[in-house]
Amino acid sequence: AFPAGVFVNSSGVLSKIRARKINGSTAVWRQSTELRNRETTWSSPLRKVSLTRLERAAQLLTAQGQPLDESMLNLAGLYSITHLIFYPETGDIVIAGPAGPWDFDAHHRPIHRQSGKPILQLDDLVNCLRNVDSHGGKFGCSITPRQENLVATKNFLASTVLKGRQWSDKARSTLGEQDIEVFGIPRGTHTARVLVEADYRMKLLGMGLEKSIPEIPSYMDRLKLKPNGTLPSFSVVRWWFTLNDQPVSTNPDETVFTFDGPSVKVLSENEFVSPDGERIHTGKSDIPTRGFARDFTANFNAIAKKYPVYNQLKNIFDLALVAEIVRQKNATGKISWDQTFFGTPR
Repeated sequence: AFPAGVFVNSSGVLSKIRARKINGSTAVWRQSTELRNRETTWSSPLRKVSLTRLERAAQLLTAQGQPLDESMLNLAGLYSITHLIFYPETGDIVIAGPAGPWDFDAHHRPIHRQSGKPILQLDDLVNCLRNVDSHGGKFGCSITPRQENLVATKNFLASTVLKGRQWSDKARSTLGEQDIEVFGIPRGTHTARVLVEADYRMKLLGMGLEKSIPEIPSYMDRLKLKPNGTLPSFSVVRWWFTLNDQPVSTNPDETVFTFDGPSVKVLSENEFVSPDGERIHTGKSDIPTRGFARDFTANFNAIAKKYPVYNQLKNIFDLALVAEIVRQKNATGKISWDQTFFGTPR
């Protein structure tokens, strides 16, 4: 009931899929009927990657003791998913979107050469496919303060006369180290690292410990002191990423799904802290906490330009939606993809 730093539940969002006519969906389907290999160093406004054919090729290479090539690992240079397309005649399941050549940034993150957006990763796709099979499409992470440190921090804030840098340094050292948990996704994977980095950096931005953008002031910038110059009552400020109420649209026969809107949003809550450090959920957030979450969601594309990890997070959320749609269509018998290599090992 109270998600943590990142909480994805792809099934909940997909219940809102609505069937309606999509402008251009027929053209997209026809354009995609010829699934030919293309030079992935070329730019394309709509590159198609057949997941079923990719799985067969990856399985064959692995059986031969050969490594997967860069175009497989980087999903042919896709940096966004705009369509998921099903071909009943051939059994192909295709993701499509803009793509092009990639370079690596200072953190060895593959990014599209022109836009700087991160390239979708095969590792993330496989993790999402396996997660939806083993955990029902739920995964995420949390960064959690330790109970005894919350008590110490609450007592410090209630009695301190420090101000400015001395106050912030002491508050940070009193709160101390926090515990990181990843669930639903193997901890050592690229996917898990993105979840943790996205959450960690968002908390730094929220508390003003890392440079944001003007459209997203930090919580500390929004905080107003009481008339006597003291801080408001101590509470645990919580923000977490979750799937947006993204309008995933489909044509009447559900062969073309279109990803229309942003897939990431930030939610918030203020928790009370009991004398023994127990966190008491309120289900509510104050104006500064809520304002940061609202502005982060509204300006997600802008902050993602500054910090590419947020586009990586969006890519993972979109792949989670792809995995859930595939699962639902498999379950209803509308498609048949056994995922003998990409699926959960049996």
